[in-house]
Amino acid sequence: MTHVADYDGRLLTDLVKASGELGRDGTIRPGAVSVPKIASNVGVKSDLITARTSDIYSTELTNYIKVERFYLSCQSGVKNVVEAASCELRVLHGDGQGKAWCKITMQEGDGPEEPYAEWSTTSTDYEAFSAEDEVIGGEGQPFTARFYIKVEIIEAPPPGGKLPKVYMRNPRVRGRRYALRLEVP
Repeated sequence: MTHVADYDGRLLTDLVKASGELGRDGTIRPGAVSVPKIASNVGVKSDLITARTSDIYSTELTNYIKVERFYLSCQSGVKNVVEAASCELRVLHGDGQGKAWCKITMQEGDGPEEPYAEWSTTSTDYEAFSAEDEVIGGEGQPFTARFYIKVEIIEAPPPGGKLPKVYMRNPRVRGRRYALRLEVP
């Protein structure tokens, strides 16, 4: 039994008389506590989502090719929130000059693939790139993150020379799952 008392331990009879949610004896009446009163639109952070690999990918192609795909599952009553994505990128110039590119897309459920981030570099040493844009999914909707790479030819090699080549490593997606608010009986 829950009672409402002041600092002296006396019942707050005036409050009890004025409230339709409290009984005359100070107990909280059934139905007085509701979700909107205590937890309106509140979600609870649950587990951390991390998808990554230490694989190294490369291509000499000048059109984007998909090199990695991370599927972030989700159950009903839960929402996925992607918080960040990252990778390391470099270019091997060969006998010409090139620029390495990486593009990341996000897809919620069966929806369209949406651009998330895109980076480029002319560095021959691995350069770390990251984006920290939140993407909030719908209830029970999984996300698919895709990593694409390509090389841009800035200066073509002489005939028979080696083409520039892009290298990407350590693709990673990070986020959280949020449980929907609990229903209070």
